[in-house]
Amino acid sequence: MSLGISFIHETGHALDIYSGNIYKYDGIKNKDLKTAVIGYRIYDYELKYAPASYNKSGIRFLNANFKIIAGFGYNPDNFLNW
Repeated sequence: MSLGISFIHETGHALDIYSGNIYKYDGIKNKDLKTAVIGYRIYDYELKYAPASYNKSGIRFLNANFKIIAGFGYNPDNFLNW
């Protein structure tokens, strides 16, 4: 199960690279915010496709990244619309 979820998670990163979304991160100068945005997008993708029984850790990371992004004054869901 962990290996399968890792494939889902890393596929999210690959899709950002393939689609060119990775370059949009370059506009985020604050390293903590940039890391949170990348994590938020990937954990959102992971949670859409992972079995519900495995979602507990992904939700924790998604929520942590949501708080970081919101703390910088951004709506985290805006980063999902690229």
